This record gives sequence, structure tokens and C-alpha cells, in this order.
Amino acid sequence: MKTIKKIADEIGVSKQAVFYRMDRAPLVQALEGLVTRGGSSLMVSVDGEKLIKQAFGVKKASKLGEITEILRGTTNALIAQLERKDRQIAGLIDTIKLLSKSTKTAQKSRGENAKKDDDKGKTSAPIERLKNAK
Repeated sequence: MKTIKKIADEIGVSKQAVFYRMDRAPLVQALEGLVTRGGSSLMVSVDGEKLIKQAFGVKKASKLGEITEILRGTTNALIAQLERKDRQIAGLIDTIKLLSKSTKTAQKSRGENAKKDDDKGKTSAPIERLKNAK
């Protein structure tokens, strides 16, 4: 024999929900003789426990199916979002690579021009000094 609280915990509902269901037809008639008072709490026989669990089983299975469908839909939506984000990230990586390549090319070009300018300055400065020294 089990208490209402123990049965409620096993089903995953409140004790009040079990009492409410027990007081309504057809469960109230089916539980006659299967429930006894044990001190300050009600005790339910094994057969009574089975009836109570059956009464909640149909509704629980229905809710479980609804929850499963909601979770499946949410999961599919999240997977689709992740796929879009992956494509966006791949596109951004390609853009970064292109920008990096063009930046390196521009820096290299500027470096070569600066070296040419330095070379011009180096060649002309000693010549100028020689001219001024004479």
C-alpha cells in the first residue's frame, strides 16, 4: 500500500491533483474498498494505485506527445538557424581572406615604392654632398 503523496510523486503530479481525480467519476466508484485511512493519511492498495496511474496515464501520454512535437519543431528550427549561421560564417571567412590578401598586396606595393624612394634618396644624397664639397 502507498500513500497518495507517494503515488503523486511517481506520476509526476501534485497530491491535490490525485485527490481531485479520485473524487471524480469514474475513479471514485472504482476506488471503493481500495483506499483506507492509515493514521493521518490515505493508503491506497496496489489495485487502487494501478487505477490512479491509469487515470493519469492517458492524459500524461497525450501531454508527452504534445511536448515531443513542440521539442521536435523547436529542434528543427534551431538546426535550420545553425545551418544559416554556418553559411554566413563561411562567407565572412572568405571575405576576410580576400581583404587580407588585398591588404598584403597593397602593403607590399607601398613597401616597394618606399624602397624605391629610399634608394633615390640614398643615391642622390652622396652625389649632392660631393657636388657641394667641390
